[in-house]
Amino acid sequence: MEKRESLSKKTFSRKDEGEYSNFLLEENLSETDPDTDLIIGFEENRQAKKLILIPSESICPKAVRQALG
Repeated sequence: MEKRESLSKKTFSRKDEGEYSNFLLEENLSETDPDTDLIIGFEENRQAKKLILIPSESICPKAVRQALG
């Protein structure tokens, strides 16, 4: 994974404050923070392709416990 310049490393003068605000409010996540966008994409894919069984009671059937590992 390549290193990207973080927002904290970008410097904005007082004069550019409006531009900085627009930068934060108007940019897409993929442009503002590509790493976070990538991680969210992985998580969306994981949730779409995997079934996660969560017992809703403190006592659940043996088959469910076995399925959960």
